Amino acid sequence: MRVYAPYLGQRYPRVVNFISFEPTVAGNKERSQSELATSIHTPGVEGLDFFSSNELNSLPSDDSTPAGVRSPDGKTLSVFIRTERFPDGAEPIVRLRFDRDQPYEVEMATFASPASARIVSSVLSATMGNFGLLKRLHLTNGETTAADLWDETDRLDRLDFLPWRIIPAGKISRDDKGRYSVRASSGQTRDELVYHPSVAKHWHYVGKPASHTWKTEGTPVLAVNARRTYWRSNAPIPGGTTIENFELRTDFVPGQRFWFRIDPDA
Repeated sequence: MRVYAPYLGQRYPRVVNFISFEPTVAGNKERSQSELATSIHTPGVEGLDFFSSNELNSLPSDDSTPAGVRSPDGKTLSVFIRTERFPDGAEPIVRLRFDRDQPYEVEMATFASPASARIVSSVLSATMGNFGLLKRLHLTNGETTAADLWDETDRLDRLDFLPWRIIPAGKISRDDKGRYSVRASSGQTRDELVYHPSVAKHWHYVGKPASHTWKTEGTPVLAVNARRTYWRSNAPIPGGTTIENFELRTDFVPGQRFWFRIDPDA
């Protein structure tokens, strides 16, 4: 699911981040990933098809895009997004809600279709921290940097990711509504952004620097992984190790709400 932030000075179709649907069904240790699973509609191409509707358990009857449902006061707009069925039988659904008073934020609530295999975890993962050069996590005990979390002894996996780091709820801040809230930011100035010639132009950050924040009402753990090179390349990331996937993990509860926001840095 693509995230745009034109208020950062990024022109369409520039995407600032992606949200991947990553459910785990009962009896499986591994979770699925909507961005890497193969669609039955496009064999050989990674990424499941997404569908939108105005109601939880209904689908549009044609290729039209639903208009969404506005609240009576006109302040919010809601729409449901679901994936095609995962190979493991998962059929997650996410309700998006946009609030006129929170223009930098989207609320996401996780559900499962009646036909889904039993989902025990339904992670929403922000998957492209490398583009925003996210190197700092803001926790209850202060800033933690990517350099604090990973060092040269950490081994890369087969896709060149550094290992997951799990941070417990006790180290995650709470906002004024009692929600767990964790922010990731860059900390790099434009003067420090020197890209190696091998870095593809689409990885060059444009627009205002920004912070990416997850919130939830549940009791989560924070999970982050990282990279030293850009996705599927040997091109080095400016400043070294950078957070890539950024997510809050909880047990699956239908209707569990998460908020994702991107704020321009002051």
